[in-house]
Amino acid sequence: MLPILMRYGLWLLGFWMLAALLMAGLTQSNRDSRSSALAAETAPADESASERPRTYEQLPGVVHMLPEALPIERLQDKPLYEFTELDLAAYLEHLSDREADPIARVMHLARKNIGQPYKLFLLGEFPFETHDPDPLYCLTHSDCVTFCEHTYAMALSRGWESFFLLLQRLRYKDGQIGIRTRNHEMTSEWNQHNAWLFEDICRTLGGGKQWVDMLAFWSPREFFHKMRLPSTRPDVEWPDVYIPRARVPNVLPDLRNGDMVNVIRGDERHQLVAHVGMIGLNAEGNVYLIHSANPQVREEPLLAYLQKDARILGFKFLRLRPLPDRLVREELARTRVGPALMSERAN
Repeated sequence: MLPILMRYGLWLLGFWMLAALLMAGLTQSNRDSRSSALAAETAPADESASERPRTYEQLPGVVHMLPEALPIERLQDKPLYEFTELDLAAYLEHLSDREADPIARVMHLARKNIGQPYKLFLLGEFPFETHDPDPLYCLTHSDCVTFCEHTYAMALSRGWESFFLLLQRLRYKDGQIGIRTRNHEMTSEWNQHNAWLFEDICRTLGGGKQWVDMLAFWSPREFFHKMRLPSTRPDVEWPDVYIPRARVPNVLPDLRNGDMVNVIRGDERHQLVAHVGMIGLNAEGNVYLIHSANPQVREEPLLAYLQKDARILGFKFLRLRPLPDRLVREELARTRVGPALMSERAN
């Protein structure tokens, strides 16, 4: 009886070992299939596998690596919103080496993104926080603020790392990633926290006599309540200035390429920045607005944009300070924070 049980036990053990080997093979095959499907799904439609070699050997079922950057001569004819991350890194380094003027880089990149699809509320703090689980950057789409932030950050960077760090410095107070430190309101937050790089030029335009007072308002408690977050921050009334719509023609000769535009709306009591974009001059010196609005990024005459919207009270204008490349290097050296410390510093 005992020999029979031993033979039966050995047979059963062998059966389970064979089954385990078969299951392992099927699992690996499924992983390979999923990995191949993922590679095919995420590869750009106009690039074959042979044209887009991988930066590292892909590990089936574990890691999906980014494709290598396209050659610069091919990127020059490609819309910016179709770039991969490594395309952008290579192109920013190339552009920085070839074009010393930071304003020219701003204009080049802004116009290279014309046609980028518009999408509202597309960025958040993920993976640093989960309150707003959208990502920290987006190359394929933009809204009005993210279009400007991405364009300035790209133009003042030499590659991916500096672009990403500067983007977060523009989006957050002192670059500390968190929904509570994000620049939610333009006049009292974004413009003030980025005054190290941009200056308000309203008081200097048109001989310094064109601006009028405004009073911006926003409620942090109401905003954070919608995000289901407690807040004891009081309501904000922020005194500021802007150029009223009737006087905008008087300041057009003083505007320059790359100036940031805040579109002012509101009522007699309170005003707010309802939209943003940037100035672009054509070959004849005519003033255009480059901005992201539904359905896509576009360039149109500033006065035509103003005249078709009676709700616009006027514009506020900001300008990059002199030597912005140096200012960026100094600021990133001052505020650079490692990812492990981001959530700690944001509290």
